[in-house]
Amino acid sequence: MVTKKLDRFFLIGEDNFLNVINDDSSWIVDSSASFHVTPYQELFSPYQGGDFGIVKMENHIASKIMGMGNVILATNMGCEFVLKDVRHNPHMRLNLISIRKLDDFRYVNSFGARKWKLTRSSIIVAR
Repeated sequence: MVTKKLDRFFLIGEDNFLNVINDDSSWIVDSSASFHVTPYQELFSPYQGGDFGIVKMENHIASKIMGMGNVILATNMGCEFVLKDVRHNPHMRLNLISIRKLDDFRYVNSFGARKWKLTRSSIIVAR
């Protein structure tokens, strides 16, 4: 899979498939992210600004975390899902969901057939 950002557009290519995403509500599930993070302050509810440390980007540049809070996502299962303790870093290119943090809150992540499924107990939260 190849992902490239051009201004506010994301090009995602896989095999013979190409998808153009122009949506700040798109999130990438990331197994290497230490925490959830977004560049968009307007997604937070509530939001607390302050000094919350730094994040080391893929290009090895350190960038200050400007705030923290919760982000409410609408899932394709017709429910709202609250991401807790999301970091705000305006220099990030993508919204990232940390599998590690989901594990901390006892969610189960399943990957297979090029799909992701998030469950808690017997409830499917997102696909």
